[in-house]
Amino acid sequence: MRRMLLVVAVALALSAGTALGQPTRSQVIARYAEVVLATYTDALAGAQALRTAIDDFVAQPSADGLTAARAAWLAARPAYLQSEMARFYDGPIDNADTGPEPFINAWPLDEAYIDYVAAAGGVCGGDCNSSGAVTIEELILAVGIALGTTPVSTCGAIDTDSDGQASIAELVAAVGHALDGCPATRLDTGIINDPVRYPTIDADLLMALNEAESETTISSGYHAIEFLLWGQDHSATGPGDRPYTDYVTGGTGTAANPERRGQYLRAAAALLVAHLSAVRDAWLPGVAGNYRAQFLALNPNEALRRMLTGIGTLSGGELTGERMAVAYETKDQEDEHSCFSDNTHADHVYDELGIENAFLGRYGATDGPGIDDLVQQVNPTLATQARAAMTAARARIDAIPTPFDQAILGPDSSPGRMAIAAAIDALNHQTDLLAQCAEALGISISTTP
Repeated sequence: MRRMLLVVAVALALSAGTALGQPTRSQVIARYAEVVLATYTDALAGAQALRTAIDDFVAQPSADGLTAARAAWLAARPAYLQSEMARFYDGPIDNADTGPEPFINAWPLDEAYIDYVAAAGGVCGGDCNSSGAVTIEELILAVGIALGTTPVSTCGAIDTDSDGQASIAELVAAVGHALDGCPATRLDTGIINDPVRYPTIDADLLMALNEAESETTISSGYHAIEFLLWGQDHSATGPGDRPYTDYVTGGTGTAANPERRGQYLRAAAALLVAHLSAVRDAWLPGVAGNYRAQFLALNPNEALRRMLTGIGTLSGGELTGERMAVAYETKDQEDEHSCFSDNTHADHVYDELGIENAFLGRYGATDGPGIDDLVQQVNPTLATQARAAMTAARARIDAIPTPFDQAILGPDSSPGRMAIAAAIDALNHQTDLLAQCAEALGISISTTP
């Protein structure tokens, strides 16, 4: 009798498409929901820490406070980027009607829509401290840079062509600015500098104005905050360098409307927390009717279709296409993802890590059944190839030199462009294999947004 029962149990397991010890589709789907929840929970914690750092900075602006707020922004990004594998299938993050993704991570961003920008042709070479004038001391410093006795990092403003040195022409221009004054270097544009049209800056205003005129008129989210913390990036060797004094009130600051700038920054940070809270809550367990409950109740094939669509589209159209290939083709800094902080390389790394997490069923130090286990049951060779492709893609991304805005420049034979091209090839291969994995599981997906 015991032998017969064992035979029946084995037969039942095989009839369900599994062998003993192998995960079922339902188990893989449940693990995916756990991974998504853990990722959004960490993304929310990062946003909350960012809001606290910003509130502290705006309350008492200082160089240390700005550094802390920038560090909080950078620390908040990895978890959110890993969560992007849960996009592209009309889930809580980017549902066409209710998804807050356009308010969270929209880009590229028209800086002039938010705050002041540099005037075209208004570079004041030699103005090392951005005071609007060139002093004798700054000219002496510039001469030292030209002679090679002083590093260019002590006065990036003299290196107007970003070639890492001070030329005779740049010295002559600096002398001219010392004698005749600096040209207009700034256009006081944007929501912050328009108190007549926008008398109150709060979360409602940022929501109403987001993408109100075009897809680049972005008023909220990570990249709006990034711009307000770093400012425009005019450096070949580092990120933007907005001074903390842009937030100093009382008439001693370096930019107009410092109070409104602080209000904007605080409102954007609070809005980011609110939106990520809503997305996290949609994946909480034990909540009747929320997205997680509906997702786990789906036909397993439909749930797997959404999972594979998310990672396939992030791998293909988004990461390979929008975030790498476009910048590679245009060589335009405006087409890189985090162009103010020079954090674009990290964006690529953590997007790829999120793809791996969803496919392998892991997050941080935790591990569980993944999509690869299901593929292993029907096509072991393909499962091995897909895992290897992910390892290779991450290695190729890791090998891209930083900052990304410099790696995209130069001839195609330059080390940076060769590394980016290799990463694009590796990601394309990964995307093809993800589509094959879906097909092996009897599922059809698209890998373009």
